[in-house]
Amino acid sequence: MSPRRVVHLLPGLGVGGSERLVLELCNGLDRRRFEQHVVLSRATAVTPWWPPELELRVPLHLARGRVPETLAGLAPALVHAPWWGVDDPALRALVASGGDLPVVLSATDGHEPLRGPAIRVTVFCCAAQRDAVDGPPSPSTVIHNGISPPVPITAGERAAARRRLALAGGDEVVVVMARIHHDKVNAAGFDAVATLLRERPAATALVLGSGDRLAAWRRRAAASGAAPRVRFCGLVPRPRPQLAAADLLLHPVRRDTFPYAVLEALGCGLPVVALDLGGLREMCGDAAVLAGSPVAAGHQAAALLDDPARRASLGAAGRRRAERFGAAATAAAYAEVFDSVLATSRP
Repeated sequence: MSPRRVVHLLPGLGVGGSERLVLELCNGLDRRRFEQHVVLSRATAVTPWWPPELELRVPLHLARGRVPETLAGLAPALVHAPWWGVDDPALRALVASGGDLPVVLSATDGHEPLRGPAIRVTVFCCAAQRDAVDGPPSPSTVIHNGISPPVPITAGERAAARRRLALAGGDEVVVVMARIHHDKVNAAGFDAVATLLRERPAATALVLGSGDRLAAWRRRAAASGAAPRVRFCGLVPRPRPQLAAADLLLHPVRRDTFPYAVLEALGCGLPVVALDLGGLREMCGDAAVLAGSPVAAGHQAAALLDDPARRASLGAAGRRRAERFGAAATAAAYAEVFDSVLATSRP
């Protein structure tokens, strides 16, 4: 039997969780069963940011606003569309259509999922996300995001990363890795960093990310007096050196579901302090410190920097926890969903 053609439809292929999911599926789904294509509805160009293990090995199409024509030319059997609250008229029109092209929607963020007659299944990335929706779509299922387990960080890699980043071997280093955007992190999220640095005067914070709240974070850093010890690094698509150099990940994100940033840190054996969100409880269990507010997260992170034994224990527990959420299991679960939809759709 020839493979069935599946199109992954999304606005662009920037740095983000939805884009990471598509890259993982493009590499993880069995090519003997699925012929995959990626269609970008808005982007006019793509700058590769992904690591070598996630290299895009399927055809990429820039629709440039001509999504119906692009899909008609490809004639897929199924469209897979991640949804994270970005208003994409092409996707809205597709899911509202009464045509024969089935859509599997991945609700990858905390926004209310799209609904429409073309959607055959809605996939949530954690049970907490599905349970928070008022009247979840039916049918729906939960498939956790997954990653290939990172290689553990060694003492030699840590030392080399610190030299590369001009950090001393004995420095206390905290990394923040998030989209600094109003739908994820508000300006008050910086209070976690400010609190930590106030309590740990020798610590340095590496902030990896960009967004429309980044300027507010910079202003708060200056107002708090912490600016000299905060490095705003911008988008860092391949953050392995920063994770290797760090003592812990601080994740003061107020809206998240099953974030790859935290999963990556857990997989590296890096202790995590984050806000107490349902998806993170589901991901981390007792392998992370979850706090009720940014200030509380800062206090907890400062205390953890003073407790190397607990950091080591949390790091080991986090790595074991991350092993539950492998990329292969995610791809296998999506393959099962795609097969079930294709089995009930017209050939």
